[in-house]
Amino acid sequence: MTGYKFALTADDETELVWFSGSKLASDLTQPKIRARFTAGIDQPACPTPDRSTRPAVGCHKASTTVERAYPAFDDEQDAARAEAVIRGGIELLDTLAATSPTLSRKDLHQAARALEYTRIAHTRAAGADLRAMRSAAREVLYAGPATGRGEDGTAAATVLTSLVLLAIVIAKWHAAQGYRHQAEAAHAAAEHLRAAYSRHAAKPIAHLTLEGRLLPKPDHDRQADAVRRALPADQATRLLAEDNWAALAATLTQAEAAGHDPTTLLTHAAGRRELATADSPAAVLTWRIRRDAGLPAPVPAATQDELRTRAALSRTTTRRTTTATATTGMAAQPPTPPVPSVPEPHQPKR
Repeated sequence: MTGYKFALTADDETELVWFSGSKLASDLTQPKIRARFTAGIDQPACPTPDRSTRPAVGCHKASTTVERAYPAFDDEQDAARAEAVIRGGIELLDTLAATSPTLSRKDLHQAARALEYTRIAHTRAAGADLRAMRSAAREVLYAGPATGRGEDGTAAATVLTSLVLLAIVIAKWHAAQGYRHQAEAAHAAAEHLRAAYSRHAAKPIAHLTLEGRLLPKPDHDRQADAVRRALPADQATRLLAEDNWAALAATLTQAEAAGHDPTTLLTHAAGRRELATADSPAAVLTWRIRRDAGLPAPVPAATQDELRTRAALSRTTTRRTTTATATTGMAAQPPTPPVPSVPEPHQPKR
């Protein structure tokens, strides 16, 4: 084979118009596709989806990968890294659209098409960054279709917050270069991603908000103190005034009951990139902490008695930790979850 062309079939008898790969995108030329397969960046054949890897796991890993990609936009002159992350982000969005339920598929497709206009012309993507993003996309693909409910729904909300922040970072990078149209396209992608996020996050956030509002005052105050210890004063004040603060308080209480230290979780989650650009930092932290602590999907309609029982268990855990500290004279440190090394994600305000 020396080349190839594409054409769209038509309903009428009009003659087809053929396009070579190079006319459609710079990375679709026949030599570049051959080089891509030869380098082993992508696997030529897709294996059977691995059902042991649940869709939620693939989405959580993808969200971590996206967060680690944010520093690629630190250097305004490093177009190769920026192009790699943009290309990888488009492929991840296409994969999410292919495996997501219909409620968010259209928004994901539109976000991917908007990001196409943010590509950096005549730039060869950096290999390492592109491989990382494509690897994340493959994991999502091989995990199979997601249901959009339960664990799948919360995992989708988590990766979508990361992708919204990625779109914002891309917009800022292009704006700094003076590329107004590309920056506008990135903002358009962010809006589509916000719409997709809303479809997945509305119910679980509502369940958590109800649970957080019914927390006993001592538990509520304890989590607020953890926020003030972990965040700068201005960020803590903004976060505690948010509507989504109740959902974060419920998440911190659940993590505490599971043996985690809320202050440590908050410090790790808030230490990642782009929290300041989030529409709702409380919502961003809610999803990050649930992912990092391995918390289950929020369940609906817990009774007040059930909520009081959870709060009592949380207080018992705290008292046991305090007693152990007083007895041994050492600071008891609950196990902390594995935390991604560099990045950070986003979340729109509901």
